[in-house]
Amino acid sequence: MPNKKNTCRLIFILLGTWLSVGVLAQPTSNSKEEIQKRAQDLLNQIEEVKKSLDITKKNKKETLAQLALIQQKINLRNQLIRNINSQIDDIENDMTTIKLETTQLKNELDTLKQQYTKSIVYAYKNRSNYDMLNFIFSANSFNDALKRVTYLKAYRSYREQQAITIHKTQQKLQEKYTLLNTNRKRKNIVLTDENNQKKELQIEKNEKNNVVTQLQSKEKELVKEIAAREQQRLRLRNKLNTIIKREKEEALKRERDLAKKREEDRKKQEALEKANTTKTSDPKKTNPDVAITKPSKNRTYSVFETTAEGLATSTGFEHNRGKLPWPVSSGIVVGKHGTNNIEGTKLTETNDGIRIETNIGSPVKSVFEGTITGIFDLEGESAICIRHGKYVTAYSNLSSVSVSKGQQIKAGQVIGKVAVGLNGSGELTFMISGDNSRFLNPLDWLRPR
Repeated sequence: MPNKKNTCRLIFILLGTWLSVGVLAQPTSNSKEEIQKRAQDLLNQIEEVKKSLDITKKNKKETLAQLALIQQKINLRNQLIRNINSQIDDIENDMTTIKLETTQLKNELDTLKQQYTKSIVYAYKNRSNYDMLNFIFSANSFNDALKRVTYLKAYRSYREQQAITIHKTQQKLQEKYTLLNTNRKRKNIVLTDENNQKKELQIEKNEKNNVVTQLQSKEKELVKEIAAREQQRLRLRNKLNTIIKREKEEALKRERDLAKKREEDRKKQEALEKANTTKTSDPKKTNPDVAITKPSKNRTYSVFETTAEGLATSTGFEHNRGKLPWPVSSGIVVGKHGTNNIEGTKLTETNDGIRIETNIGSPVKSVFEGTITGIFDLEGESAICIRHGKYVTAYSNLSSVSVSKGQQIKAGQVIGKVAVGLNGSGELTFMISGDNSRFLNPLDWLRPR
């Protein structure tokens, strides 16, 4: 017959074991969705580059644009492979977590089964109703008897709950096995995709090497193309600098005229106050001059920011750095800002902005609100200059123009259409300049694609 101490001890041990079963942490997806979304974005960009490259190849000759497009495709492919590697790492982390949880579940299941076996053996040995009653009625007091009844009820409840816990733990274990198999299959699929992308990358590298070899054999033609682009660049640069210089001089003249008028008004006001001796001047009366915004210590103010409108436009343009919309809906940058080496040769080409290859006739849109300050012709193709406070954007190589000088325009408004470039494809030159005639890198201002 069980005594009081042994019974209590066993019940407390079993209850403690039951309550100590921890809740397992579920594997988290972290940035799983973001990684997959980025992969799809890269695939879309690669497809867009392919389309542009197919159009360029119709010229039946190797060009700098072809080389730029292939290099862009290689860069995107490398990014995609890195993205796939991130997916593999994510899957392996999940699998490691699941394996640890599976081991923990197995250990818990073994413990539960052992404890359940002990409880069954104990119940079998003490299965007689007489023993139970004897255990209760052998209590020293009524309260002690109630405690023993509570112990027996808890013990019975524990056995029932333990059976349920074992069943649930077995189910969890099976779920982990299923999830582990799913991740293994997923990993195999991703690994296959990685191998396919590496094969495509090698094909693209071979294609690039072929184009480089062909360009090397046509270096004289290449020199002519670069020279023609350099002439275009200088003509456009000089034209823009002339417009900026003229506008700056006009703005300075307006500012001088305004300052002169303010001085004249001030003198008239002083003379009027002296002549008006019959009225007592009010010391609290404020000067009617227009308040001028105090320059910020961290900002160099431009002559184009002397008005509230000009300052608001400038600061609005600055606040959208890295978020400006692209001037064309689709296209690939085939000429980056600055001086760039041409792979496989000792030649270089310089761009004050960026050259975007896109479809012939594509609508060109203003990247920000502003005023059309210049429309001019460059060897049969048009260019547009738009002022945004102290900043200027330029859009060159347009086949047609749909705005006029002095017109106020909004961001996203169509201003013209893309013309044919030197390589036979549609091409737009896009530039950004400050009032100091220093050309900025448009890729720092446009939103990432």
